[in-house]
Amino acid sequence: MGHFQRHNYKKMILNIQNGIYGDSVMMFTVDWAFDYTIKESKKEATTQWFSHKKCQILGIVEYSYCKGLYNCCSNFVFSDQNIKKNASNSIGDVIKRIVIAKTKNKNLKVVHIFSDGANNEFMNRKMYGNLQNLSKKLGLTIIWNYFGAHHGKAICDSEFARIKTKLDIKFTGKREKYERNAEGILKFCKNELTLWSCKGKQITERKYHVRKGNEDLFVDYEKVDDVNIKRCVMWDHKGNFYRKHSSCSCESCVVNPLLFPSSCKYLSLTGSWKLEIVRPVLAVARRGRGRGRGRGRGRGRGRGRGRGRGRGRGRGRGRGRARGCGRSRSRGDGPRRTK
Repeated sequence: MGHFQRHNYKKMILNIQNGIYGDSVMMFTVDWAFDYTIKESKKEATTQWFSHKKCQILGIVEYSYCKGLYNCCSNFVFSDQNIKKNASNSIGDVIKRIVIAKTKNKNLKVVHIFSDGANNEFMNRKMYGNLQNLSKKLGLTIIWNYFGAHHGKAICDSEFARIKTKLDIKFTGKREKYERNAEGILKFCKNELTLWSCKGKQITERKYHVRKGNEDLFVDYEKVDDVNIKRCVMWDHKGNFYRKHSSCSCESCVVNPLLFPSSCKYLSLTGSWKLEIVRPVLAVARRGRGRGRGRGRGRGRGRGRGRGRGRGRGRGRGRGRARGCGRSRSRGDGPRRTK
């Protein structure tokens, strides 16, 4: 399945370059780079390397075909360590690029996004639920394709390697001119990398950005089953959520994904879209950790006493389990039951 998905990823890029999908379709590739270490010199000891500041890089490569012209822009979003690598920040930068693209192209209707299956950044229930409102607000159909395990390499990785090499060669020796943080790297890229060639087969331009603050946290949603099996999800312009096994690059699946009956010849491999409901988690139903008295069953480490019934997590001496209606203290490594 991973090789089939890789084939469709490459085929979709070629079809956009040749204008087969028209101007109603746009494609993104998103990935987080391994944190770049801001070096003080070209040769450093191991202890120096780990003690220096690190800069986070989010890569967003956008493919589009508008007014008879193909365009592919590689975006680098720099941020310091105080910026969290979570779903809200990852989606926030992508949504900004989609809004800008929609203002330029009024015919845009479908957006395809490819990324790896990182649970913290992309493939999680918070993103599944919150993108329902975003797709409805934008009036677009958003399809997110998650690469299979060990198949997540994309154009973002080659772009990361190139910019890190340029930073190692040129940015390291200009410590007096630029600050050693994300803002300094942004100024360096805009001033020093203007002559970076964009004459390859895919990239036509490069842009640099910086994130200074975190986005508002996403609302939590209930658990979604079979996340690793169904690696292609969709939110239509009405906010409905769909899933299927894999993506496809044929024109009917890309331009009109909800067309029924589907004319896709790979239907046995990709599967059909299935409407699913993702419900938000109520604040009353959330479980927390803490010390003190609670009602119910609990597991814990440390010292403390618990009283009552219900559910909760507390601290007790040693490891063990206790269930009862009064005071109980458990020691040892095995289960213990008291009344």
